[in-house]
Amino acid sequence: MAESLLRAPDAVQAHTEGLALETTGRDEAALGNYSTAREHYHAADEQFHLAIGHLRAWEHSESTDGRVQLAHILNDRGFTRTREGVIGYNPMPFQLARQFLRASLVTTSRLVSGTETPHFVQEGKHGTPKLQRRALFTRHVSTLDLLSRNALAAEVIYDEMPDGNKPEWDELMELISADHLHGWGYQLGDSSIDGDVRTSNSANNARQEMAHGRRLHAGVALGRAALSLGATIIRNPGKTVAAAGSIYHRLPALISPAAARQSVRLRP
Repeated sequence: MAESLLRAPDAVQAHTEGLALETTGRDEAALGNYSTAREHYHAADEQFHLAIGHLRAWEHSESTDGRVQLAHILNDRGFTRTREGVIGYNPMPFQLARQFLRASLVTTSRLVSGTETPHFVQEGKHGTPKLQRRALFTRHVSTLDLLSRNALAAEVIYDEMPDGNKPEWDELMELISADHLHGWGYQLGDSSIDGDVRTSNSANNARQEMAHGRRLHAGVALGRAALSLGATIIRNPGKTVAAAGSIYHRLPALISPAAARQSVRLRP
C-alpha cells in the first residue's frame, strides 16, 4: 500500500520506531518477561502517539492518503494494547484497543461507504486509482479484522478469570459483543483488497468460530480462506506468501475449541 499513497515522512519514521518497540515487547512476552513486555508496549504507544501528531501537522493530513495513514497508525496502536491485554487480567488494555480501532474504523468508513468522496494527493502519480482504492479498502477490512480479534482476546481472558474478579469487565464485555466483524470484512473482501488481508480475515474468523465451538462455521471460514489464497495467487501474487502464512499460523488453533482459545495468548 505504501507505493500507492503519499505518506507523511515524519509520521512514517515514528510509526516504524513504534512497531520495532512493539516487536521487542512481543519477544519479551514470549519469554514470559511480562513486565518488560509492558514497558515496550507502552513505549511503542508513545511513538504511535508521536506519529499521529506528525501526521496531523502534515499539509495533506485531511486527504484520503493522510486518513489511510492515520487508520494504519491507529490500528497498530490499538492492537499493541490487545497484545498487552493478553498477558494480564486487566480490561483497560482491551478498552483502549477498542477505542483506537473504532477511531480507525470511523476514519475510513465514510470513504468506503461512498458518503464522502475520496480525495487522493496527486492522483495517478503515487499509484493508479485502482491501487489507491485498494489501499483504502484494505485498511478498512484490516480494522474490522483487528476489532474482531480484540473482542475474542478479551473474551478468552475474561473466561479464564475467577468469577469474583469480573464486575469491572461487564461494560467491556457488553461493548465487544458488537465487535465480531469478520463477516463484514468478508463481504467487503473481494478483489478490491490485498489478498493477504482478505485471506487473514477469513483465517482469523475460522479461529473465532472454533473458539466458540462452532466447528462447521469454522470449516466454512477456513474454506473461504483457502479460496482467498487461490485468488491471491492469481490476482495478487506479490501477497501470496503472506496470505499462505496467515492460514499456516492459524491451523494449529483449529484442532479444537480449547486449542483456539489457548492460541490467543500466543497469537492474538
